[in-house]
Amino acid sequence: MNMISNSQFFFDHHILEETRFFISKSQSIEFKHPLPRITHSKLLTLVVRDTIDWIERNISSKFNSKFVAEKSGYSRCYFQREFKQLTGFSLKKYITLRRVIAVSKALNKSNTSLRDLSERFGFTNELSLYRAFIKFFNMPPVAFRDMHII
Repeated sequence: MNMISNSQFFFDHHILEETRFFISKSQSIEFKHPLPRITHSKLLTLVVRDTIDWIERNISSKFNSKFVAEKSGYSRCYFQREFKQLTGFSLKKYITLRRVIAVSKALNKSNTSLRDLSERFGFTNELSLYRAFIKFFNMPPVAFRDMHII
């Protein structure tokens, strides 16, 4: 299982913040092609998009919602609240859902054991995968594998 280092987790919003700061300090300068004004809400939306992209790229790595929220550059509580407002999911629920979906795809492509899949997709153990799967699909993973839904 891959562990994520802090250096691998970088959001481009720092560049946007710097650009916004520069624009605010140089209002009297006329640009040939002025950059659009970046509001805080637009910046936060970009950070949430970057977070979702990062989660998708690293779904088989071991991380939790606390780690992801802290790397956003915002306070954990604020980011988690805004993430839910923008996506309709809590950050923890979104990560779990994406992991369950990744497991569901793997279930139909191979006969890999639930234990291996739980380790591969960042679940604490086989039981946590089993419970999450039932919560989202209303059936155990084995029954889902037998149905070949995806």
